[in-house]
Amino acid sequence: MEQAQCKVSIGERRYDSLAAALAAARAGDTLVLCADAVLHAALVLDKAVTLTTDGAPRTIRADHDGAVICIRAACRLLGASAQAPLVIDGGALPRRESLVRLEGQDIFFRHVTVTGGCCSGTGGGIFAAALSCARMEDCAITYNRAAVGGAGFVEAEAELYLHHCAITHNRADTVGGAFRAEGKLLPTGCCIADNEAAYPQGKGRLLGRLPAFNGVSLGCTDGDGVETAVWRTADGGDTFADYAARLRKSGFAPLWENRMDGNTFAAFTKEDLTLTLMDTPALHGGTVRLTVEEGAAPQPDAPAGAAATEPLAVLLGVGCPTMQNGAALLFRLPDGRFLIVDGGYTDDALQLYVTMKQLSEGREVRIAAWILTHAHSDHLQAFLAFWQLEQAREVTLERVLIHLPGDAVFAQNMVGGPSSSHWKGEMDRCLAGISPAPQVIRAHPGQVLQLGDAMLTVLYTHELMVPQEIWSFNDTSLVCTLRLAGTDFLLLGDCAVSGGKVLTDMYDGALRCHVLQASHHGHYNNAPAPLLYQKTGAAHTFWCSTRGRFLWSENRNAPANRWLFAREQQGEMTIWCAADAVRTFAVADGHLTLLTAEERVRDQEERGEQAMDIKLVGLDLDGTLLDDDRKVRQRTIDALRLAAAHGVNLAVISGRNFLAVPEEIRALPFIRYFVLCNGAGIYDREQDKLLFQADIPLDEALALYDALEEEDVYYDCYLSDGAWTPQSHYDRIDEFVPVESHRAFLKVNRRPFADFRGALRQRGKSVWKVQSIYKDTATRDREMARLAKKFPQYTFVTAYSYNLEVNMPAATKGQGLLQLADILGLDRMQVMAFGDGGNDVTMLQSAGVGVAMGNACDEAKAAAACVGPTNNEDGVAQVLEALICGEAQVRAVCRFRDE
Repeated sequence: MEQAQCKVSIGERRYDSLAAALAAARAGDTLVLCADAVLHAALVLDKAVTLTTDGAPRTIRADHDGAVICIRAACRLLGASAQAPLVIDGGALPRRESLVRLEGQDIFFRHVTVTGGCCSGTGGGIFAAALSCARMEDCAITYNRAAVGGAGFVEAEAELYLHHCAITHNRADTVGGAFRAEGKLLPTGCCIADNEAAYPQGKGRLLGRLPAFNGVSLGCTDGDGVETAVWRTADGGDTFADYAARLRKSGFAPLWENRMDGNTFAAFTKEDLTLTLMDTPALHGGTVRLTVEEGAAPQPDAPAGAAATEPLAVLLGVGCPTMQNGAALLFRLPDGRFLIVDGGYTDDALQLYVTMKQLSEGREVRIAAWILTHAHSDHLQAFLAFWQLEQAREVTLERVLIHLPGDAVFAQNMVGGPSSSHWKGEMDRCLAGISPAPQVIRAHPGQVLQLGDAMLTVLYTHELMVPQEIWSFNDTSLVCTLRLAGTDFLLLGDCAVSGGKVLTDMYDGALRCHVLQASHHGHYNNAPAPLLYQKTGAAHTFWCSTRGRFLWSENRNAPANRWLFAREQQGEMTIWCAADAVRTFAVADGHLTLLTAEERVRDQEERGEQAMDIKLVGLDLDGTLLDDDRKVRQRTIDALRLAAAHGVNLAVISGRNFLAVPEEIRALPFIRYFVLCNGAGIYDREQDKLLFQADIPLDEALALYDALEEEDVYYDCYLSDGAWTPQSHYDRIDEFVPVESHRAFLKVNRRPFADFRGALRQRGKSVWKVQSIYKDTATRDREMARLAKKFPQYTFVTAYSYNLEVNMPAATKGQGLLQLADILGLDRMQVMAFGDGGNDVTMLQSAGVGVAMGNACDEAKAAAACVGPTNNEDGVAQVLEALICGEAQVRAVCRFRDE
C-alpha cells in the first residue's frame, strides 16, 4: 500500500496507487509513475511489466522495515534519464532486507537509483537471489549500508550485470563495501569508488614475532605465510626511520633500501623471516606498511654475461579463437638472455619458444626472468603450457618474479574468493617440474632486480592496497618498470582504476617512460584514469590485444585511451597493436625501431599461407604517406624500412618534382625510385639518372598558359629541376590556396619570375607538368571541361578540390608505375599502390593491389581494390606491416571490394 496522492497510469487508465495499478495490470503493460510514492508494504512485481516515470524524477520510498520492491518476473524499471531517474530510496531506515530483491529472470533496469538502504544482513541496496538474472544500465547504487555487501549481495547461481553504473559511497560493517558476490557479478564500464568495508584484521602470527610498531593500526592481512600490516603515521607514533632503527636493534639485517618520489622502501632479514618496510606518505593520509614472510631473502641480481648481441623488444601477437586479449612481451638482453612478461594463452606458448629460438642466434635459450603479473588465464596459461612443450627441455629458466595473493588476503574481495586459488596450485605443480629449478621471487614494491644490463623496478603490488578493499582482481597486477639499453618500459599488466590511483598518488618521475604498456589490453572496462598515462610522457604504447578489440569504439573512447589516440593524432605517440603479428624492435636510447613483423606460428600452421608476392610499392605523398600536417610519422618510416628489408622496391609516385619531395623522405636510403610530376619522369636516385620522361613541348606549354589566362587563375610549371611561376601569381598564393600548409609549401618550392614566359624560352626545354589553382571547385571543373575540349592531346587530373594538373597522356601516375614495373621486370600483380586523390586513380587501377586511404576521395576509393586506414592513422604503415604477414592480415586491416 501507499499514500493516496500517488498517481499511476496504464495507457488512458489512472490509478491512485502503485498497488492498485499493479493489481489491474496485465503482462506487457507499462505503468507510468506520475508522482512520488511512499509504500507501507513491499511492492511485489510478479508480472512482466514495465515501471517507468512521466519524464520527471520520481522517488519510491517505504516506511516499513522490509524490502521496498521484490521482482519475481521479467520486469523493466526505467527512469526518464540520468537527470530524471527513478529513485528507490530507503531513507537510511534500519531494515531486515535489501531495498530491492531480485528473484526473477530477464530483469532490466535503466536510469534507476538505489539509495539509502540500511540492512542488518546482506545487501544494503540490491539482493540477487539464487537463479535470478538481472541487468542494470546507467544506474546508481549509492549510500547504502549492510553487514555484508554495502551496495548489494549476489547469491550463488545468481547473475547480475552492471553496465555504466555508479556504485559509490556504500559501506559494509564486515566485508564487501561495494558488493559481495558468491554468484556471477560482472560490472563493465562502471564507476566503483569510495566504498568502505571494515579494515581487515588477520591473525598476525608472523607480525607477532616482530618489534611492536607504535602507531594507529589500519589493519592487517594474512595468508600463505605472508602478512601485511598498515599504520597511519599522521596520528603520531613511529616513523619509517624509527621502526627501521628498531628492526636493526632487534637483529634484523638490512638487505636493500630504495627511495622513489618521496616513498622509501627497505628490506630486512632475520633467521627465517624476510621483511619489506614501506613508507607511503601519499596513501591514506600518510602510512607505514610492512610485509613479513617466511623464507630466506632472494638474491635477485644476476651478473651480465659478455655482450653477445643487440637488445630487442618483441610484441607478440595474441588472442585465441574465443578471446581477443592476452599479453605477451619478450625482451632480449645484450648478453643474449631473455626476459618475458606474462605470455598469453596456452596457444601462445609455442610462439614464445619459436621466437626465442630464432632470436638466440644459435645460443642456448636462457630466460633471465619470467614476470607473471597476476593470476588470469590470458596472462598465466602460456607459462604453464610452455613447460609442457618438448622443446622446453632445452630452455633454462633462472628466476620467476610473481606475487599472487593468498586466499585469506582477499577474503574481503567483492567476489566470493580470490581468482588465483586454482592457479596457485597449478603454478606450484608447474614450478616443481622445472629442472633445474628456478629461483621464485615474491615481488614487493621498491624492489630492484639487476638482470645483467637490464634493471627491473617494482612499483606496485596488492600490498599497497591494504587496508582498502580490492573489488577488481585486476588490481592485484604486479606493476614494474624495465630499463634496457637506455629505454624505459612501464609494464602495467591489467592494473585497474584503484591500482592506477595508487600509482599516481605515490609516483611522478618513477612513472616516466619511453614505452607504455596499455593497461588491461586497452579495454575500457575499469581502465585507469588518464592521469596515469599522462604522467608517463611515453612516445610508444604497446597494446596487447587483437586488432578487432583495438578498434572497438568503447575501447577507443575510454578517457585514458582517448588521450593516447589524441597524442597519436598529434604525432607525439605511436601505438603498436599486437594483433596477429610478432613485431621485433631494436631498442636504443629511448627509441624503438621496427625490424620485423612476422605471422604467428599457429596462424601459419592453420592456413599454410604465404606472404603476398608484392615486389613494388608505389606511394603517393600528400594525404597518403604524409599526415595532415605534411609530416611522415616514425611508424611509417619503420614500416617502409621493414618492407625494403623483405625485398620490396619502394617508389614515391607524386605530382611533385624531386626537389619538392620532403627532405625527410628523400633522406630515406631504402626509397630508390621516384615517379615525378604524375609520371612525367622516373628518377633512379641510386644511379642518379632519369629512366623515363614524358614531357610537354615548350611551345605547347606556352599555348596552355595563354588559354589559362582567360580565367582568373594561379598557375605554375613543373620542370625536371624545380618549379616556376610568374611573380604576379606567386604574390597571390594566399588568395588562391585555402590550406595553410599548402600555401607554405608553394612559397618555399616555387621560384617566381617577373618575365615567366621569357625565362621558359631562355631555358629552352620542355616542361613536365602544368598546374593551375582556382578559387572554387565549380570554376575548376568548368575550366577543366573547357581546356580538355581545346587540348584533347593532354590528360587533366586533380589532386585537391581546387587544383588542375595537365600532363602528356603517357604521364599519369598509373603509366609511370607500370613503366617502372616493366623496367624492374615485374608483373602488375606484383605491384601495390597507395593513394587518396583524383590524380591517383590511374595508379590505383593499374596496380595489382590498389589501396585507397580511408581519407581518400570517392573516385579514388572506387578505383582501388581495397580501402585502408587513413593517413592520420598510419595507414600505409598498418598495411605494409600486414603485407609481410600475408594476405589474410592485409584483409584484416583493409576493406576489400570483393568482400
